Amino acid sequence: VLAPSPLYTVTDLNFLASGESIFAESDYISPDDTWQYLYKLSPKMTADENSNVKGVSSVGKLDIMWLSNFGERGRLQSSQLQRLIQQQGELVVTVQSLPLFIASDEQFQLVLRLRNTTDRKYNLHIILNQISNSGLIWVGDIKKVVGEVLPCSYLDVQLDILPIKSGVWDVGEITIENVLTNKRFSYPSIGQILVGLK
Repeated sequence: VLAPSPLYTVTDLNFLASGESIFAESDYISPDDTWQYLYKLSPKMTADENSNVKGVSSVGKLDIMWLSNFGERGRLQSSQLQRLIQQQGELVVTVQSLPLFIASDEQFQLVLRLRNTTDRKYNLHIILNQISNSGLIWVGDIKKVVGEVLPCSYLDVQLDILPIKSGVWDVGEITIENVLTNKRFSYPSIGQILVGLK
């Protein structure tokens, strides 16, 4: 049994929808056999809250109990299982809106969230770079003024794209510049979209 930490909820994936165990009907593990248990952990925090958590996070403990063929009971409880949380950069870009499928020559909108994770104010410009031989082209100015993004806050930006060829295409490439420091952040691919014929 996996007992989650207060930061997570757990879903036991070792049972079928009918409630039956995915393992054999027998509750006994034969010598040299291996059983693997699967659990799904979901963070209780929102993605925005989770982006501020750094370092290592405890996900919970495993509680293992068994009964030998002589009727002897045993129990083993692990220490806290650790999960290394991926460190995010000072400017985090996430996709808020992007269709999975669009017809050719039908303009659509890409909505990006620009999150400033630092304690300093940013003043941002977006530079839209056209990918060679891409079936997508940016609509409008290739350099857009985003404006100020305050410390530990975010701003949503809408970009217009026109698909001109069918196929699966990467959405990008964009460069974001902090004009206060002249520092640039490059994002080669924001996502993918399937373009079909009308």
